[in-house]
Amino acid sequence: MYETIAQIATFDKLIAAWAAQRVDLCNLTKRMVGTDLIVSPGPAWPQIRIGTRGGIQILQLKSYPENKKQSAFDAAVKADILLAKQLEREKVRMLKKLQLVVSGKKKSQNSQTTQVLKAA
Repeated sequence: MYETIAQIATFDKLIAAWAAQRVDLCNLTKRMVGTDLIVSPGPAWPQIRIGTRGGIQILQLKSYPENKKQSAFDAAVKADILLAKQLEREKVRMLKKLQLVVSGKKKSQNSQTTQVLKAA
């Protein structure tokens, strides 16, 4: 498939915004998947889908702020930061779950030991 004019315009805007923020674009990837253009400035960045009408969707991000002041384009410009924050939140969440599992096992082991000692 070929890129649409809207996709090219959005891609060019992203490149200009990333260049203004001094993002290293040496590892930039750009490929067509069906009718969508998928781009990523580097390995630490999520994939950004540009639709046929120039709309943006950030594939690996669960959510990002979209309102009158911020758009999906704004999120795409700083997608590496948003992805890092999301991964950090997931890491903290997993550590808390792990602590609950470990502390739950310790409590059950301690109660079993107490019961054995009382029985003796």
